[in-house]
Parts: sequence; C-alpha cells; structure tokens
Amino acid sequence: MKKIFVLSDFGPDVGLGHYKRSRILKDEIKKYFNYVNVKNFYFGSDRSLKEKLVSKKKFKKFLEKKINQSRPDCIILNISRSFENMIIEEIIILKKTFPSIQINSIDGNPYNSKIYNLLWIPNIYLEKKHQKKKNIIYGWDKILIEKKSKKKITKDKKMLLVSIGGTDKFDLTKRLPNILNDEEFVDFKFLWVKGPFVKKPFLKKSVINFKFIENRLSLNKLYMKSSFAIVLFGVSFFETVYYGIPQIVHFPKEKKEKKGLIEKLRKRNFLVSQNLIELKKKFKNFI
Repeated sequence: MKKIFVLSDFGPDVGLGHYKRSRILKDEIKKYFNYVNVKNFYFGSDRSLKEKLVSKKKFKKFLEKKINQSRPDCIILNISRSFENMIIEEIIILKKTFPSIQINSIDGNPYNSKIYNLLWIPNIYLEKKHQKKKNIIYGWDKILIEKKSKKKITKDKKMLLVSIGGTDKFDLTKRLPNILNDEEFVDFKFLWVKGPFVKKPFLKKSVINFKFIENRLSLNKLYMKSSFAIVLFGVSFFETVYYGIPQIVHFPKEKKEKKGLIEKLRKRNFLVSQNLIELKKKFKNFI
C-alpha cells in the first residue's frame, strides 16, 4: 500500500484554511485511490481543535523519525508561507537525505518550486514569471474545497453571509459590523461566521439583525440558505462561487502581488472592494 504524509499548520497567525484542506485532501485521495494510506500531521501550538500538535521548531526531528518508521512514498506540505520560510532549509536537507520520497507542496512559494516535485497552487492567479514552470499547476480546475450536495438549496432572499476566515489579521471584526450597522440594511439577516481565533464583533447599538455562527468547519448548510455573501479571497470565496452565491470579495490591503488577481476578478465581473466604504457602496448598489 502506498503511503502519503500530509503536513499542515493552523493557529491564530494562519487561520484554519490548511487544516480544513488537509481533511478534504485525505477524503478525496481515499475516494479515488483505495490503495493509498494518508496520514495527517499538524504543527503549531493552539489546542482549540483537539488535534495532536507538533511544535514547528521540532519539524525536522519529528519528520525524520516518522519517515524512518513508516517510509512514505510521498510527503505533501500543506503549510503556510511563513512556516515554509521557517523550514525551507530543512526541507532541502530532507530531500537530499531521502531522495526516493516525492516532496510536493500545496500553495507553497513559487520561488521555491525547484525544491518540490510538484507545486499545486489552488488559485486562479499566478504571476506570469511562474506560469511556464512545468512542475506548477494552478487554475479554476485546481481549486480544493468541500463539495457537498446542492440538492437542498433553499435560499432566503434576506439572508447574507459574512465570512472573513479563521483569523482576523486586518481587524475587520472591529470595523465591518459598524459599517454594516445601517438602517438601510435593517431588513437583512446577517450570518457572521466567527472563526476560533477571532473575537466576537461588538456593536453598542445594533439596528440590524446579526447572528454569530461559531465552531463550524463546514459552512454547507449556511451556503444553502444565503443569497449574498461578503468574503475575503480564499476558501470562502471559492465555496460561495461553487454554491452560486453572489458575493463581494474584499481585499483589506492591496498587496503588490495581488494586483493581477484583482484585475482578473474584475474582468470576470466579480464585485471587488479594497476598503470598507467601497464595500458598503457596492452592497447598497447590489440590493
């Protein structure tokens, strides 16, 4: 039987995207390749999900031990860019030490592509200078999300979903609720998905209907009900596209490498906002 290790990290600094993807990836591999044994390992220090966690500082020592015990055929690094930068030299050493093991990456840094047998970018955008690299794959058909049945969709015309991820790097929980707290939106029901590493939004005087959803890894049932969404670019964006939900995709800070992505989304007529005033204006125009 073939053996695959999937290495992922999660926590307050990187959110839950890699954790969720690791579970989906394991299920997908088992679905199509019943002769493959997949083992998930998690790195970090947060204990909120009750998973066995390995310290990031012990990455090399831990992995060498597991390799010698089980001899995997393939290792998939499903980790944040910050963790990748931290252990990149150790990955190079491991590749030299165990040349027979394929080392692949999901959403790794394209500048590190030479290190990996395959670099899978689950995204629709890749800078032109990386597009010709033969071991990099990306595109609409390379997105990895949870795809459950859409047969029971019962949309509520006034139901709006807000999903900003498992962490809140841009303090949106402090600012966005007050932007939306407007009498023009009083007829809407706002479902705010609160990640485990995000503080609960606070409103002194709320004129709108806010309901906070906590401890939900799968948002399938919420997507079934929602008629509109406000999301950050990432897993929630692709999931709302899958469920056919119109959305505003918000970029809190426009980074240099994101300009091409924003242009691509706008060309496909997605509603894109780069500040909260613009977000509110686009929402008003939509309704």
